[in-house]
Amino acid sequence: MHPDLTSIDELAAIELVMELIAIPGGPGDETAVAARIKAELIKNGFAAPNIRHDKANRHTRCPSPTGNMIACLPGRGKLRNAARRLLSTHMDTVPLCVGAVPVRKSRNRIVPAGNTALGGDNRSGCASILTAIRELHSSGCDHPPLTLLFTVQEEVGLSGAQHLDASLLRSPQLAINVDGGDPADLVIGAIGGRQWQADIHGIAAHAGCHPEDGASAANVFAIAHAALVADGWHGKVEQGRNRGTANIGSLEGGDATNVVMDRLEVTGECRSHSKTFLDRMMRTYENAFTKAAKRTKNAGGRCAGVEFKVTNAYPPFTMSKRHPSVSAVVDALAVTRKRPNFRVIDGGLDANCLTAIHGIPSVTIGAGDHSPHTVNEYLDVPEYLDACRVLLQFATGPKG
Repeated sequence: MHPDLTSIDELAAIELVMELIAIPGGPGDETAVAARIKAELIKNGFAAPNIRHDKANRHTRCPSPTGNMIACLPGRGKLRNAARRLLSTHMDTVPLCVGAVPVRKSRNRIVPAGNTALGGDNRSGCASILTAIRELHSSGCDHPPLTLLFTVQEEVGLSGAQHLDASLLRSPQLAINVDGGDPADLVIGAIGGRQWQADIHGIAAHAGCHPEDGASAANVFAIAHAALVADGWHGKVEQGRNRGTANIGSLEGGDATNVVMDRLEVTGECRSHSKTFLDRMMRTYENAFTKAAKRTKNAGGRCAGVEFKVTNAYPPFTMSKRHPSVSAVVDALAVTRKRPNFRVIDGGLDANCLTAIHGIPSVTIGAGDHSPHTVNEYLDVPEYLDACRVLLQFATGPKG
């Protein structure tokens, strides 16, 4: 038995997403929204012991009492022994969403009432999965075993997904991830990134009386950065057939204008769709800072030093259009009568970690959120409702 997959309680779905958007919850502060999601799951057929948090929060970037939330539901009816399916999304929003009050600007659009971002990224993902589960439970239809994953700290380098305890997922064979955009945009590949930090150790000296006794940390950075720019390793990077991007994100150091700078912390990132080229970019950056430090000496011949380390990393991935997860999502999308638009994107998402770290190839669809991380963010209501329908179709499993 299968429900009418084109029919959902649209009013309830809209009320739910507006409720979730209004709950504060940036990276490391997902406890309240996690509790609301858990209550909704229990109300719709999930046993409390089957809803667990892992210990990812012990390793994530932001201190937090809350790890990723994993909820498992046994299969039902003729599909009870079918391949397990995973539906995932992230719970956190960006800091600009603090104080967001969602309002229905028109029939087709939800916007923030004030000068904040909306938080549809990614509360629309949470609400669309919960709506699908609500409809699934009320229909009584057969469905395969399901695992739901609600990650933490996606907005700070996919931190929750990186440190996920994948053993709690119970080995799903097919997987869909939900983020921003149109549900017809099927992301089957994404760029990889490395965030790095260079701690430059100069030699302090009185800048007015004996500057020659010092070795400036600022000079080390200047030499390294000039070389990287001159050789084409900063900004849009093109080295032969290899492509990527690189950026210096922040500089922090020094104590006074009359002291030769003895410390400078530099942060940056490199991105590429090729793991091999990403490795090469990182080696190039580390070598540039190391060489610059050796060139920077005081009058006594003493060199500056540098410690270079990777602070965060997520691998690139690509999936074949013939992968079973892709086929399953394309089948589910048919409920909307939209054609799939396959995309490989230049931003990271939880699917990077699910696919390339945990071995669970995951297709990402949008749940209607647009212009995220800005005060112009809005939720396209028809797209959001289509995402609910796609997820319901995906959750009910194979037809026949």
